[in-house]
Amino acid sequence: RKQINKLIEAYSKSNSKKLRKLIIIGVGAEKTALINLSQRLVVSGQVEFLGKINNNEIDKYLNGCSTLILPSRFDGWGVVVNEAINNNVPVIVSAGCGSKELIHDNDIGYIFDRNSVESLTDKINLMYSSEDNWREMSENTKRKAEKISPRAGAEYFLELVQYIRNSFKGDCPEAPWLKK
Repeated sequence: RKQINKLIEAYSKSNSKKLRKLIIIGVGAEKTALINLSQRLVVSGQVEFLGKINNNEIDKYLNGCSTLILPSRFDGWGVVVNEAINNNVPVIVSAGCGSKELIHDNDIGYIFDRNSVESLTDKINLMYSSEDNWREMSENTKRKAEKISPRAGAEYFLELVQYIRNSFKGDCPEAPWLKK
């Protein structure tokens, strides 16, 4: 479901493998197969498997990353996307993840076709097509982080309650994270 094999394959085909390391966080039964895949694709020196990390250490790892890639075939949301945005880290996310709703292509990241290694490879290459492109997306995450903050969520909730109390008169409030 997480499609780490597709991520490793896309990374091996990308232009960024010479410049950036691929760090994989998490544990699972596929680890040996994934290590073998990275060796077969001749990227084992650039792929690091960290295993499980504590939730309270996620920010530390995200702060050291240039991009978060969530390649899941499906994911109800993928809260790690929120965590990346809050750490000013641009995101590449599968179209099968609910958190794609936070990403406007070419704003703070990219959405790729969950069934296509080529689509993911293209988005990785696009992310690093220029330092200015990546830097702009990183800057944009600061504004997006404000829109998904607990305060913004609470204010939106109160607007919805008021809208309901007013018998649905007027325009329905728009979720702050959907606003450009």
